[in-house]
Amino acid sequence: MDVYIAYLAREIKTSVNSIYNNLNILRMGEYRDNIYLENAFISAEYLLHLVNSTLNIIEDSDVDKCLPDEPNKRVAVRTFGEFDIFIDGELIEFANNKAKELFAVCIDNCGGEVAMKKVINLLWEGRDYDEKVKRLYRKAIVYLNTLFEEYGVEAVFSNGRGHCHVNRHELYCDYYEVLDGKNIRETLFNGKYMSNYSWAEETCGILCRLASIHLYD
Repeated sequence: MDVYIAYLAREIKTSVNSIYNNLNILRMGEYRDNIYLENAFISAEYLLHLVNSTLNIIEDSDVDKCLPDEPNKRVAVRTFGEFDIFIDGELIEFANNKAKELFAVCIDNCGGEVAMKKVINLLWEGRDYDEKVKRLYRKAIVYLNTLFEEYGVEAVFSNGRGHCHVNRHELYCDYYEVLDGKNIRETLFNGKYMSNYSWAEETCGILCRLASIHLYD
């Protein structure tokens, strides 16, 4: 699957959707009987159908179902597509979704320390920075520590007073492969990165631009 096709398809869909909606507004108003407008609307409708079909093929592909494979690491993290964590090949189901998202923020930060305030601003956007929300943060931290200790992989995650981080050399991550020099065209990146989290769009944009640079490699 060509990652750049996926990226372009989403960009085209956004543009065509806008054109389609504007044409529909015009044809329902004073230009109701304009044959040229009607033909343009039909063309936009058909193009939108083609783009949606392309996206359906991409999103129904096996890319999102693929498990990152790194035999030397017990913990594998998939960021291309939706964000998921595997331990010894087992997909980890989280009872605390905020804990999973907190770990995703740490992964996105590439092993650097993430301040509690940053996490709270991302995960509990709009909430006051008070003791109530800090308790939610600490609850997520405890959940992660307990989870990783149960599997005997506690080295992948560390936290201190007011901050936390992942130990990137203790796990496999598809995103880190690209950061370490692997050609993104040789990965499973299909134009989506941690698609379950809106705050990840900035990194996704960087990866898409990188993919476009390597388009003709």
